[in-house]
Amino acid sequence: MEASRGKRIIVAENGTAQELRAADANLEDLVEKAATTVYSEACRKSQRLVINIDAGATMVRADPAKLERVLANLLRNAVWHTPVAGKVTVEARREDSECLIAVSDSGEGIPPDEIPRLFQRPATIEAGAPPPALGLSVVKGLVDEHGGRVWAESRLGRGTTIFVSLPQPAPRAVPETHQMDPPRDGHTTHG
Repeated sequence: MEASRGKRIIVAENGTAQELRAADANLEDLVEKAATTVYSEACRKSQRLVINIDAGATMVRADPAKLERVLANLLRNAVWHTPVAGKVTVEARREDSECLIAVSDSGEGIPPDEIPRLFQRPATIEAGAPPPALGLSVVKGLVDEHGGRVWAESRLGRGTTIFVSLPQPAPRAVPETHQMDPPRDGHTTHG
């Protein structure tokens, strides 16, 4: 990774440089945009999409385009693995200096021995069948660019949750305003 004038430059697998353009971004807006990419498929499968973003996680410091791609990949994967009339949930909250995002499905779950390989790029893809973790290697790469972490928790027959934790700067301190109290004895002070 190279640094250039305060910006992080990431060299992609194809050798091109991609700049991480971190900015203050509205997470609710990014989740809504990502949800539009899966809306018709979720409707076709009569799935419920639940979004719950705590007030402390509404604004995040991230590359908006890349974070939207992360969310779209996670939602696409969750909708794919959720059965008809199932539920997909996106939750976010701030934990200390991180924003924790969780995308859960009510699908079939992932066998424990497959979880360690979940974020690796598949060597081959069978025709007509998506790999069990469609887009998760891309998600990992984009989260890594942000200096974040990604992991999965799953229970067979109960679904899977993919967690993304992004480092966040401390909230900006609001400067205190100082007022001078008037003198108590009625005298004016000169300074």
